[in-house]
Amino acid sequence: MWHYWGQLQWNVGQQSRTLYLLAAVCNVSAGFALLVAIILEVPGCMVLLIPQAWEKAKSQERNAERARLRDILARYGQKDPKTGVITINPEGVERLLNDSGELS
Repeated sequence: MWHYWGQLQWNVGQQSRTLYLLAAVCNVSAGFALLVAIILEVPGCMVLLIPQAWEKAKSQERNAERARLRDILARYGQKDPKTGVITINPEGVERLLNDSGELS
């Protein structure tokens, strides 16, 4: 803009046109910068960050479910020492079938 400042003052008597032209140049440059930032940042975040967040959420869900199953097996399960078969009483089965682990 500084380089073309003399050409921007083409109508000295009409300051509104010069101001409008300066505002248009600033708006176009700001819009172009925003467009470039969106084009570069959004796919980068989607490609790089979203899979990591998805894996982290799935891992947390798996760990929570494993902890719930361990708790139910520890409370309601009995392992037969001869066969190694684990049996669960009816209350434990009800808690296993319920997603929250609480009695319904």
